[in-house]
Amino acid sequence: MQKDKRIQCLLVVCLGLVVCLLTACSARQVNTSNLKESKDYLHAGEQDMQRWREMKFGLFIHWGPVSLKGTEIGWSRGGERRGRSGTGSIPAEEYDNLYKQFNPVKFNADEWIQVARDAGMKYLVFTSKHHDGFSMFDSKLTDYKITNSPFKRDVVKELADACHKAGLKLGFYYSPVDWYHPDYRTENHSRYIEFLHGQIRELCTNYGRLDILWFDGLGGSAKDWDSENLFRMIRRLQPHIIINNRAGLPADHDTPEQRIGKFQTDRPWETCMTICRQWAWKPNDQMKSLKQCIQTLVWVVGGDGNLLFNVGPMPDGRIEPRQVERLKEMGDWLKKYGHTIYGTRGGPFKNGTWGLARRYSYSAANPQKDNRQLGSDRWNNHRQTDHRSHRDFRPAGPSPGTRHHNRAKARRPGRRNHPASFALRFPDRRKKGSRLQRLPELTLVWPRQSHRRRLRHPLGH
Repeated sequence: MQKDKRIQCLLVVCLGLVVCLLTACSARQVNTSNLKESKDYLHAGEQDMQRWREMKFGLFIHWGPVSLKGTEIGWSRGGERRGRSGTGSIPAEEYDNLYKQFNPVKFNADEWIQVARDAGMKYLVFTSKHHDGFSMFDSKLTDYKITNSPFKRDVVKELADACHKAGLKLGFYYSPVDWYHPDYRTENHSRYIEFLHGQIRELCTNYGRLDILWFDGLGGSAKDWDSENLFRMIRRLQPHIIINNRAGLPADHDTPEQRIGKFQTDRPWETCMTICRQWAWKPNDQMKSLKQCIQTLVWVVGGDGNLLFNVGPMPDGRIEPRQVERLKEMGDWLKKYGHTIYGTRGGPFKNGTWGLARRYSYSAANPQKDNRQLGSDRWNNHRQTDHRSHRDFRPAGPSPGTRHHNRAKARRPGRRNHPASFALRFPDRRKKGSRLQRLPELTLVWPRQSHRRRLRHPLGH
């Protein structure tokens, strides 16, 4: 009898131990899951970031009813700017009612997308809502929106559909700052946070796949926008999305504005810059020359960044023809020399007065395949070989406006056409099973006449 009781006690003890172990394992799994989630929602996946970095060149579009005035979007609005000092030139009452006259009947989303593709751009970011609080999409949370204008069409939806149809990656600019909303930065700011999160949910659920969210919080903290919960929602709704660093959290990439970012290979970055001086359309605004545009793109890419290049459409819905022509000229240049831009990474040498270098990255979709294959036809067509030093040169094209560019189609007999940049591909001398890694392919861009200098092979051949 006592023996039976001892057996029963042992069984109860063993059962208790098993329950404790299962509980501990379950708690550990929950903690691990929570830890994984805490890391995942803050940053995009490695492959998604790699694909974004390889695209290099995107179109930024600032547009709204303010184009009727030709002044800056958001910043030209008068009245109080809660959280900031200063005011704009247009009285708030007048600015806030511009949408009642806004009827851009010549807007055609497919034409905008074609402009981006002709320019060689791989993605597009459009202002869904700027600091002035006007929604360019059919939000159910406000009456201050494009579908209540005489135009009555959802611009964001038409652009999203056109991007998806054309295979262009889609992004939305959204300003957490809102100088129109009555609860913004007041004692009822929590109500504004609900409004903000609600609009982001609409953008992430009503327009298909979204590749980029580009916030512009003007230095606001994560607490100001409840950004941690906001990011969790965004990543859950759009798992492959890229988010910038302007919502109080570092997120996925830095955003130097109206300047070329510093050489930085340890963290992704993207320069946002205007093709003219103003973000929104301005009559007779000073436009950058083709040389300035190309040099900006080349130096941004050489610094390991992306370039988000902005245009401001006119009140009738068209992108200004001279801006379209400038972008097309950039596209023509990229058709010839895009293999030195797309799929590359800055470095390994830091940019300087000597010039800049770019190296060819590996595809995120297929890490075993070198991105050089993407431009293999151009490589075969343009390769020049120096057998004495075992170097392969691939011309990357001289800068527009230089004498080498002007004489590209009329080469003098016996005169070598020196490119402004070229790729160096060293032979793979590894033996089978060797641990030595293949040397990277480099693109060196030389300023002025320094590209005439002869290079010695770094391995001494």
